[in-house]
Amino acid sequence: MKGFSVLLLKEIIPLTPVEKVRGFALVAVIACFAVNASAQTRLSSPQMPTLNSAVTGSFAQVKLRDINSSRDHGNAATTGIANAIADCGQTISCSILVPPSYGTTELSPGYSYDPSNANAAATTAGNITIFDRRFGDARMAVNAAGFHIGLITTPNGWIYDYYSKAKPNADLATFSILQNSFDGGNNQQNSALGYANKTQWTPMLAKDNSYTPGQHLTANLLTLSASTGNVAGLSNHVYCYGGVNAQGDTGCLAQNNYMAQGSVEYAGTLIGTPASAATSLTVLPSQGALTQGARRFLVKTNAGTLSAGSISNITTASYALTTLTGRGTSWPVSAVIAQLGTNVSAPGTVTVNPASFTTGSLSLITTSTLVCIGDPNSFEMVYPSAVTATSFTATFNKIHTAASTLSSGGVCGYVLDLTADNVSSATYTTHTQTITGTLHFAWPLLASTSATSAIMWVAGAGAYQQLVSRWNATSANGYVMYPFAEVLSVQQGGGVSNTLSLSPNNVSWTAGDSVAEFLYPAFDVHAGNNVVEAYYPNLAPNAHNFSFNYNSPLQGSDTMLALANNAPLSLYQVNGGPFASPFGIHILGLSKYGLFFDRPSDQWTFGVGCSGSCSSVQNIFAAANSLYYDFLQYDESNARWSIGAGSNAVHYTLGASRLYTPFSNLYLAADSGGAGYLSGQSLRSGVATNTDLSGELSLSAATSASYTFLGVYSAHPECLVKPQVDMGSNNRHWIVYSGTTSFTVNFATPISGSVSYSCTARN
Repeated sequence: MKGFSVLLLKEIIPLTPVEKVRGFALVAVIACFAVNASAQTRLSSPQMPTLNSAVTGSFAQVKLRDINSSRDHGNAATTGIANAIADCGQTISCSILVPPSYGTTELSPGYSYDPSNANAAATTAGNITIFDRRFGDARMAVNAAGFHIGLITTPNGWIYDYYSKAKPNADLATFSILQNSFDGGNNQQNSALGYANKTQWTPMLAKDNSYTPGQHLTANLLTLSASTGNVAGLSNHVYCYGGVNAQGDTGCLAQNNYMAQGSVEYAGTLIGTPASAATSLTVLPSQGALTQGARRFLVKTNAGTLSAGSISNITTASYALTTLTGRGTSWPVSAVIAQLGTNVSAPGTVTVNPASFTTGSLSLITTSTLVCIGDPNSFEMVYPSAVTATSFTATFNKIHTAASTLSSGGVCGYVLDLTADNVSSATYTTHTQTITGTLHFAWPLLASTSATSAIMWVAGAGAYQQLVSRWNATSANGYVMYPFAEVLSVQQGGGVSNTLSLSPNNVSWTAGDSVAEFLYPAFDVHAGNNVVEAYYPNLAPNAHNFSFNYNSPLQGSDTMLALANNAPLSLYQVNGGPFASPFGIHILGLSKYGLFFDRPSDQWTFGVGCSGSCSSVQNIFAAANSLYYDFLQYDESNARWSIGAGSNAVHYTLGASRLYTPFSNLYLAADSGGAGYLSGQSLRSGVATNTDLSGELSLSAATSASYTFLGVYSAHPECLVKPQVDMGSNNRHWIVYSGTTSFTVNFATPISGSVSYSCTARN
């Protein structure tokens, strides 16, 4: 990423219960509680622990040999290192210093002098560490004496116990790495010229190349503070005095995280003389060398023989296996489908009693029958070593519950690749890394109940999962079934190897076969997870759980926090794709303010861009009600705003010159001259009593009746009256206003009956 080396971080399960939070591990774990703390060692700043005191405890006795001194073999110009090694022995932690002044005739033993073979064995005992400074840098050969804490074993380790009172403001560091880069660096890059020459200065580099299952943690920082004072699991300070001068320069960057699925499948051809159903194969890789890994699936890619027809339907019941329906397919039918019947509570040889047969019987399973077993936790294939009328015995590599599904025959032994999910750099363009070849999304098949119905094992995180796929029933319904085996190990002779150990299988392996180890299909990719646990309120009432503070003049298009979804828009359901779009920011739990701005933005507090076609209806805001949600929507095509009220079907819509309502043709609008008006089929006061809008006044042999306005007006409303009785041919009536507060209807001669009135306010 922009000129930086990248460390890929994996989700792990923590080592200790105190770190356990929803199956994730915290890179830095801080535990605070009050106990009596031991005193500290007295060190004069900036003194650091010396090499001969770098290990204590069971390795408290140490030696330090400086071969440049007469005492430590300084007179031996060509055998000083060897003499020091002999003097160290093999039991006491011993450090040997080789200064720059020592000649280069004698070399230090160990892996550091064979960079082409990083796994070369050291030739000295593990208690010896050699620090060699003759070659322009400080090289360390062999290993420092390690230590053991509970289940943790560290071949390389430094322990220092501080127990005396330290000097004021002492800075105590048990292990310190200082790299002084004084000269020789380069920072040049020009894509047009095809030139790149950037020196990467890395004082500490930690790599974990893992090819076997387990919890992989490249760096684990555990900080326990049982006394007062500031506590930080990790403090990262970056100071910049230079600038950006070459392509790809990122500038002053405090931290760079990059998380990615693998971008290449380990693939090649089989060599040697592989046998049918072999459990050990040697591959001549054509791509993805050194990316092979255990517990993934090795498929025979030149044997996709069960691909006739298409898949017309895929269903996944809640917490159940995925069912495939074929169209024009002729899948072989499973001979046996049942439940395992017995718990396999630990890997090993177990006798099980299958039960609940839905297809076939145990008599159809022999010691030469491949059996597939699937449950929410695991999938595997076994060959029984013994069979009786009610049971069979097999060696299991995984644990299973008695309710696990068991099958034999049919599609057992195949994985299904949904071709719509195959991706390459050409089909999936919004990625940072380059995809090599094609990546396949393939799950094991468990059983087949007919020529057009099969069961696929889709599971992860201890549960059956809903299949999320680009497959659709009409246009993207192709598939290929490949024979496969699970890779159990990629280790041979103490290192990663192209000779793979496989699970039981029924694949007809032959020399020259094309094979590939697909990426494991169950992924759960996260950029990071921060968890804070505390049991008392923060002392500072305005403490921020997580904050970014910028003490620099951000300007223009600088962004304080950016969330980018770079996946193609065509993948999402709103654009006809298969996937539901994700949350942007999701706040869980109670908050006083969901989003609070300390001061208004100088342009828009909220800004929403246009969709790709500028013809969508956007849901800008939603509020829950007892029915569902009310929405504030924006219609891009017609430039109209709509708001729902109590029903998803009832909207008030504001256009450029009209306000629509859900009540027939009632709306506010403007005429061609720009004068506004209210249009509707009826005008109602909303109540049965008299209002300023309309009403009735009663008279009984009287010559007048009055009405007092409810509203306050600067000018009196204009009212019209109409008698509901015949008031006589010579009778007259008129209205008199008492300022702006009331009006009176007057008659020349008394009448009995009602008078209707209608008023329109002028302000």
